Amino acid sequence: MRDVVTGFYAGVLEKLIGRQYDFQDRVLVVCAGPLDELVMRKVGFSDFTIANLTGDYADQRQDAEDLTYDEDSFDTVIVHAGLHHCRSPYRAFLEMYRVARKCAVAFESRESLRLRDAADAQKRLRRSIAGGCRG
Repeated sequence: MRDVVTGFYAGVLEKLIGRQYDFQDRVLVVCAGPLDELVMRKVGFSDFTIANLTGDYADQRQDAEDLTYDEDSFDTVIVHAGLHHCRSPYRAFLEMYRVARKCAVAFESRESLRLRDAADAQKRLRRSIAGGCRG
């Protein structure tokens, strides 16, 4: 199962390279762990930060709902299967977008009312910014 998940995750990121971002981008991965580091390396990113609330595996201990970084600190911010752990996925996604200069990318397979709210927030952001990502 991990290979299927890793392959899908890496495949989507590889398709976005050149359209939304490139290998030299500064990338933040929130709610992250060992799988995220593996995928970042597999895709070819060299300047990435792994952030997680627990700090057990992360480069930096960060709460996705209250990131300590300045606006536009990273080119791209990614979350993979982490929003469902947040008290407010909507707030976490807004924080991701705040610190992203170009784009915030969310992978989430868990269904819940909180995630629907986060998806609605993403749609509203897309309407306000052409293409869904700042370019």
